[in-house]
Amino acid sequence: MTLIQFTNLLLIESMIFRKSNKTTFNSCLEDSFLKTVIWVLVGLSASGKTTLAENINSKLGIPIVSHSAILDELAKQRGLNNKDFVFNTPQDEFKQIFDTFSIEKIDILIKNKNEVLIEALASINVLSHLVNNPSNSIKIIFIDVPKDERTRRMVERCGLIDDNIDRIKIFIGLDKIIEKADFVIDGMELPSVILEKTISIMRSVKQHSEK
Repeated sequence: MTLIQFTNLLLIESMIFRKSNKTTFNSCLEDSFLKTVIWVLVGLSASGKTTLAENINSKLGIPIVSHSAILDELAKQRGLNNKDFVFNTPQDEFKQIFDTFSIEKIDILIKNKNEVLIEALASINVLSHLVNNPSNSIKIIFIDVPKDERTRRMVERCGLIDDNIDRIKIFIGLDKIIEKADFVIDGMELPSVILEKTISIMRSVKQHSEK
């Protein structure tokens, strides 16, 4: 490793807060070799997931799979918006329908791709399915934004506070996914800084997997 490479690695370590001190940066990279790297981008409402995903796609060309869009599609098939679909469907039935449809859809969308970004993944069952596929290497990035800032963004965006979507996400397992995050990004920083840090992480994982 050259001095420049070592310095870059230290820079990346300083830019992220690891959720667990039991997992080293290198161990996070070991299972990436010759696998489809699936970046799972998670966060609560108004944390900047969609903006970051679109910026990554624009910069790196990595295809995006939107889990929120999958929920919208499933609700639309029933003539409902996603909130009505969730709250008017018995919990066990909703989970079974949503997880089954999501798994089928995501498996198709990620097929034959070297690298994919799943934006707003919320179902712990879908994550477990992806993890259990030996062809996949899952890396979870959590965008951490305090509730008061997310509230401010929601009001600025649509003039009201809507916690229903977060309740939906927690219901299907988002909190469990966040606990498994490999990297935590400070969502209070400028979008350009967040993008730079995220891309540094992604490129480092890819570089190590190709060695």
